[in-house]
Amino acid sequence: MGFVRVVLAVLALAAASSCRTGEHDTGVRVGVLATGIATPLTEAMRRGMEREAAEVGVSLVWFEPDPDARIKPGDEETIGASDLIDRRKVAALVYRPANVRRAWEVIRLARDASVPIVGVDVLHPGIRIDAFVTADYVAAGEDAASAAVEQIISLRRANVEGRVNTIVIEGAATDAGRDVTTGFYRVLDTLYEANVVGRGPAADATEAFERVSSLLNDYASNVQMLLVASPDAMPGAILAARTRGVAGFLVSAGVGAGEEACRLVIDGSHDYEVDLMPEERGALALSVAASIARGEPREPDAELTVENAMVPVFYGPRRVISIVNVGGMQYLWRGLYPK
Repeated sequence: MGFVRVVLAVLALAAASSCRTGEHDTGVRVGVLATGIATPLTEAMRRGMEREAAEVGVSLVWFEPDPDARIKPGDEETIGASDLIDRRKVAALVYRPANVRRAWEVIRLARDASVPIVGVDVLHPGIRIDAFVTADYVAAGEDAASAAVEQIISLRRANVEGRVNTIVIEGAATDAGRDVTTGFYRVLDTLYEANVVGRGPAADATEAFERVSSLLNDYASNVQMLLVASPDAMPGAILAARTRGVAGFLVSAGVGAGEEACRLVIDGSHDYEVDLMPEERGALALSVAASIARGEPREPDAELTVENAMVPVFYGPRRVISIVNVGGMQYLWRGLYPK
């Protein structure tokens, strides 16, 4: 099948599925371009967008390529952008980029058609969009560290020297990981008793287990607080603490509220996680896109400079998860409480 025939087949499928994906003639149309494998996070964001579209009275148009069509993964985004912008005439586009090389082409198509783009979660350097919706990772790091510090103070948890020995696992070297770590240190710097005895990155559970195990061994388990920036690393960090028999003693906190981290909160091995609430972030992205399409400006939470222009940034909500409210995470992790 030639490339043109593939494109026509994909567009025909998109048209046939428009009713199933929430497209109705209700005025302003907002398109959503988010290719790639569906995950609990992306499904939660979709639910939020669908709910918000109904509340604000816009038509939500999804691009969903035929999984059986022989389309190169990198071509899905440009085909989708063309479908949503040129054929289905959306007034704004919510875009979660999967391929940085194709993102330039998507932006060009939108600019040529004067269609504003609201980016979600991923902002590639040098690519200017009309608004950006993401989580406030610095504030999330502050929330996690604050919850841990408050618990430390409440329990009067310190060593014989009156210090709170702390391990900080900084996560992978990404913007989000660095921002979460910045939030950790903003709080730790306010606590005179805090004594960071070890820090370093860990991209996954294995690296976190090895690093935390080594540090606990070096300090003879004399550690009172554990902060972990990445949800992928948290299970390994807690396993190390459990192996040393100190998981129930030290106070731990992290960001991301991954499924395994939430299970650790349930079983009492872990204290706090910050949920970045992807469903609400999806709703916010749709709301911002609808406002831009209708010419209704709204005050951003922050601004970023991209290509010598200011891009307004909107932060989604977040909440601290503990044993008290971890059950609410079933909205994201359906199997959290096995039946």
